[in-house]
Amino acid sequence: MNDLVIHVPHASKVIPDDVLAEFTVPVAQLREEAAQSADLLTDLIAHTAWPQAAIVEAAVSRLVVDVERYESDADEEMATVGRGVLYTHDRHGRRIRATLHNERRQELLVRYYRPHWARLRALAVGKILIDLHSYPKEPWPIEHDTSSPRPEIDLGWSPQLTPAGWLEALTGHFRSAGYQVESVATMASFQCSLSNEASTVSVRSAASALLIPC
Repeated sequence: MNDLVIHVPHASKVIPDDVLAEFTVPVAQLREEAAQSADLLTDLIAHTAWPQAAIVEAAVSRLVVDVERYESDADEEMATVGRGVLYTHDRHGRRIRATLHNERRQELLVRYYRPHWARLRALAVGKILIDLHSYPKEPWPIEHDTSSPRPEIDLGWSPQLTPAGWLEALTGHFRSAGYQVESVATMASFQCSLSNEASTVSVRSAASALLIPC
């Protein structure tokens, strides 16, 4: 397992105390949004399935800083709905956070975003990297594409990062276990951030419990 790195970017529900004041909704509502927006149990999956692998987890909820967004909102399509690297809106498109001035923005990126990517890049060089996610069975209102298939297992790939044959092998593996499998997801921002440093595949499940080993 020394050649395996698992990336778990969205499992955390942590919202630090000094960030709470930036949000404009009641704390209970914010905690619920953090839970609904999280890829719940993907951290448990990673540690259970691959205990010897290097596992890189985001330190805070994606509501605070989403480490799988482009750092610049100009490059990030989800920034148009308030879900860029620093979220201002919830999954329904409702405002939940005040606009941050640039100094505060940079402070959060320096604290959470850039160290996360520095560690991931350092560990991933020359390794096999699995980017682990879950996603809701029904699309959120903020999603740009609500018509794409939402299979039980969605394998993300790119020609630059995913070796030939991986998709076929992984698709066969999951289908033999009885899962509905498609290759729907793309990895554009992830590919750009890694700069071809690792052989990579993204695994998303429509229900995290599907992936937990018995």
